[in-house]
Amino acid sequence: WEHDKNPELFFNTLLRLKEKLLDFHVSVLGETFTDVPEIFSLARVPLDSNILHWGFLPKIFPEQYLYSTPEQLCKRLQELCRRPDLARKHVAMVDTSLYSWTSLKTQFKSLLTSDSP
Repeated sequence: WEHDKNPELFFNTLLRLKEKLLDFHVSVLGETFTDVPEIFSLARVPLDSNILHWGFLPKIFPEQYLYSTPEQLCKRLQELCRRPDLARKHVAMVDTSLYSWTSLKTQFKSLLTSDSP
């Protein structure tokens, strides 16, 4: 999370939901850096019972498909334009089964049939 993503708005909104006694869960994903906005530490304790996961999770996409700057994106796309055979030969092995209907059906049903307001 960087300051430009407005973590203050995000966490203050979650704290307002908590004050209204609304039931929700949240996962705060990302690496922890040395310059962390203060709102992270201020919000973590009061939101503790709502937090499912806090911190880093491994990416589901292979490193070769990721980029962190516009220059990296352009460089990777240029290479694929010059060598389209690379994209045609490569099959991404991304396990998305955790997000399939079979895996999530029970959770969705329980959410939709819940008696909570």
